[in-house]
Amino acid sequence: MHYVDSLSKFPVRSGLEDLPERFDLALITEVATANCAPPLDGVGGGPGSPLVASPLSFSLLTPEGSLVDAIAPDASRWADWTDGLNMLRRDSGHVASKETADFIQALTEIGLKIKLLGACDFLSLSDVPVHAKG
Repeated sequence: MHYVDSLSKFPVRSGLEDLPERFDLALITEVATANCAPPLDGVGGGPGSPLVASPLSFSLLTPEGSLVDAIAPDASRWADWTDGLNMLRRDSGHVASKETADFIQALTEIGLKIKLLGACDFLSLSDVPVHAKG
């Protein structure tokens, strides 16, 4: 996976030129959530203030430690990133957000309905045996 480590948001062109950092997704053993504090930017607390983990933060952990620490810009993107990365893990991970779980449930129900409709196409009246009376 390619990424850039930056404290500020900036537009990224297509391709990988703007994303110089990279890591192998196979190394990720866990996607830990709500464990990173935002960087001190001079706003709010001073040097002695306690750091508070952002609920939109996550870390990609390997056996050697944290590979990447990030904070999503909003709850929807946090769910997309953490659940998507969990699904890409070798052990297929799990979904942590209700938003993604509901989306998967809806897709599963749609898939089931499509399969049931497809099963009806295989049956036709000519396939049903008719027994004559008398």
